[in-house]
Amino acid sequence: LEWNKLKLKAIYDPKDPHGVQACALQNPVKYGRLVRRTLRGQTRWFVQRVLAGYPKWKDKNPVRMGKSSIDIGPSTIAAVSETDAFLERFCASVPDLQQAIRRIQRAMDRSRRGSNPDHYHRDGTVKKATPGKRLQWVLTTGYLRLRARLRELHRVQAADRRTEHGKLANHVIAMGHTVLAEKLSDPAFQRMLGQSVRDRAPGAFMDHLRRKAASAGGEGIEFPTRTTKLSPSCPCGAVVKKPLSQRWHEGPCGVRAQWDGYRADLGLHVRRDDGTWMLDTQSARAGGYAVGPLLEQAVSGVMQAANGGLWPVSFGLRARDGAALSRNGAGAGEDSGCCSHVAPATMARAGKTSAASTGTPRL
Repeated sequence: LEWNKLKLKAIYDPKDPHGVQACALQNPVKYGRLVRRTLRGQTRWFVQRVLAGYPKWKDKNPVRMGKSSIDIGPSTIAAVSETDAFLERFCASVPDLQQAIRRIQRAMDRSRRGSNPDHYHRDGTVKKATPGKRLQWVLTTGYLRLRARLRELHRVQAADRRTEHGKLANHVIAMGHTVLAEKLSDPAFQRMLGQSVRDRAPGAFMDHLRRKAASAGGEGIEFPTRTTKLSPSCPCGAVVKKPLSQRWHEGPCGVRAQWDGYRADLGLHVRRDDGTWMLDTQSARAGGYAVGPLLEQAVSGVMQAANGGLWPVSFGLRARDGAALSRNGAGAGEDSGCCSHVAPATMARAGKTSAASTGTPRL
C-alpha cells in the first residue's frame, strides 16, 4: 500500500490453515481504511485492505441445513433443533472483571474529587456549569494511568466476548442454518439486568448470529413475543402466566421441562400466518416426543459439566443433584415444579415420563 511517500507491506499469515486468506485474495480490492486501537495503553494505527465478496466458511465449522431455535437470556442460552439440543451459561468463558473495574473506578473518582474540589457541592454532587461554559477538570498523571488501565480491562473483556459469541454462533448454525429466536427488548434488558447485559451483550450476539447465518446460506428470524407467547404457552393450548422465578414449565397436560430449553423447543413450531406470527400447538405436540430426550440430555450435560461447581440460578437446578445424577444416572425428583422455581429434570408428554433429579444452587 502506497500513500504519498509512505509505503506499507501487507501482513499475511504464511500458514493460512483454513484457506481463508487465499480465497479472499482472489477478489478485487474495494478500498483501504484506517483503524486506531489502544493496546495496553499505547495507541496503534492499522491500515485494513477491504476486498469484495464474502469470506470463506471454514471447514472446521459444519453447517446443517434446517431449522434451529434458540432462547437467550442475560445469563443462559438454550438451543434446540430436530437432532440436537444444548443448555449452557451464556458467554461462560468471558472473565468476570467487575471487581477490578469497580476498584479502578473508585480510585478514579477519589483522584478526580481531590484534584477538583471546587467542582463539587458539600453533598458530593457535581456543580452545574454556567450557561455557555464547561467545567475545566484537572486530570492528574495518576488519574490518566488509571483511565488507561480501565480501558484495557474493557478491551480485554470485549475481545473475549466477541470470541465467545463466534463460538456460540458456530455451534447454533451447526444445528440448523435457519435460526429462530424471540425478538429481544434491549431497553428492558438494560433496565432490569444492566450489568449482565453489559458483560455478555445478548444484542450483539444476535447481530453476530444473523450475519453468520446469512453467510452460511440461511437466515436469522426474530419473531415477536406479543403474539407467540412462548413463555406462558403449553402445547395443549393452555396459556398460564408464570413468574420469572419459576424456571420449570409444568402444563395441565403433563408436560414438564426446564423453561429455557422448553421455550427454545417451542420456537421451532412458530409459524407466520397472514403476516402474524403464531405458535403451532399441533406441531409442538407432535414434535415434543422427539425433542424431549434431547432436552433431558442437555440438562444432564449441564449438571455433569458443573462437576460439583455452581451454575446460574436461572437453570433451576440444585447442586447436590449433580452427584446424584452421576451416582444413579437418573432418579425421580421430589418437587413437582408447579409452584416452585425448581422442578425435576423431566420431560413428560401424555403420561410418558423420563426423569432425572435436579435442584437450585446458590451463585
